[in-house]
Amino acid sequence: MAIASLVLGIIALILGLVPCLGVWIAVPLGVVGIVLGAVSLVQAAKPGPDGTRPPMPAMPVAGTTVSVLAVIVAVAWFAYLASALRPSAENVRLGLDDARKQWQDAARLAADAAQQAASATATQADEPPLEPAVPAAQDEVPPPIAPEPDTQP
Repeated sequence: MAIASLVLGIIALILGLVPCLGVWIAVPLGVVGIVLGAVSLVQAAKPGPDGTRPPMPAMPVAGTTVSVLAVIVAVAWFAYLASALRPSAENVRLGLDDARKQWQDAARLAADAAQQAASATATQADEPPLEPAVPAAQDEVPPPIAPEPDTQP
């Protein structure tokens, strides 16, 4: 378990330096490494059959230390990026608020225009149709033009 703790700690430390993978991959790997390192430390600290305690083994201590360091690095990197991106996120939020207000204004103008068009159509339906100023004589055919008499000899 001590070797697994050290290996997971090293992998978590490397992945903790990658911005997007830090919190989602490195922290869980680091936590598992810490648990494995702690279990192996407890097992290594138990007295032997003759009642003597062995010296503190280096592998569980190294695995636990590297895993704790990996978790700290991943969380610190995430906190740094979150604080650096906060102004940008605020600008995006303000831009979205402006876009929402513009959309609402455009929707309100379109609704007003549709209402005005509907009321104009309703008032036109109530009015009688306009009479043309000059009546069109479509049924009348103009009289034929009489030929002029020949006055030349």
